[in-house]
Amino acid sequence: MSYAGLKDRHAVTEQWFCLHLAGKETPDFSAFECEGVEVLEVTRHNRKIRVGSLAGNHFELLLRDVAESEELIYRLQQLQAVGFPNYFTEQRFGRDGHNLTQALRWANGEISVKDRKKRSFYLSAARSEVFNLVVSQRINDCLTQKILENDYVQLAGSNSFFCVKSDEIAETQARLAQQDLLLTAPLIGERSLELECNPAEKAIIEQHAQLVALMQKERMAAARRAMLCKPQNLEWQFEQEGLRLKFFLDSGSYATALVRELILLTEESEA
Repeated sequence: MSYAGLKDRHAVTEQWFCLHLAGKETPDFSAFECEGVEVLEVTRHNRKIRVGSLAGNHFELLLRDVAESEELIYRLQQLQAVGFPNYFTEQRFGRDGHNLTQALRWANGEISVKDRKKRSFYLSAARSEVFNLVVSQRINDCLTQKILENDYVQLAGSNSFFCVKSDEIAETQARLAQQDLLLTAPLIGERSLELECNPAEKAIIEQHAQLVALMQKERMAAARRAMLCKPQNLEWQFEQEGLRLKFFLDSGSYATALVRELILLTEESEA
């Protein structure tokens, strides 16, 4: 059996599962019984579903005990217009940050990791940590909407990116404002220490040289990820129970990162 990705543990979710039944009749799933599970649709296909083979996810969330306010509406409008920090959230790092802790121990030679699945989890956590730190620094410096020399930008809707040189800043800034281009932060890999980038990003990468060395050893290719994520088809409605949200996120972005921007606001308001 295969599937495109994991879903939230505490949620009502829908997703496709794939069973390899070449040359066999389609089973009668009307008699299928499993507590908490309902078969909605069955169809045949000539391709196997693989992890990552999805465009994104639709979400409908109810944030309970969240009251309407001018500041909250403004924040929702900003999410709709600009987006939110495209952080990797707690799911990426494991319970109590276990995956990141193990990645650091692995990088420092304290442990060896044989299990293929664990290796993948630990490497992903390490890359995610550096990415988050770069994005956080950029936010603190109020530079998520400003192009700097040796920034890397991504063409919206693609995985293509390029490094911005000094004579390209003005044109690139205009394209960023039009949301034709997206600012990116690093997913560290081989040669990350050698690549040109702006000084603040370079400093953070150098502070995690042991993780870059681990990526080099494991032959992980360096990549980029958009700093901000703009939810598609964002809708909201205040109800008696709280705030209901509906939106679509591209694959790899986290609904918890979006919700974080709203929850932090409500916590600040209550403080």
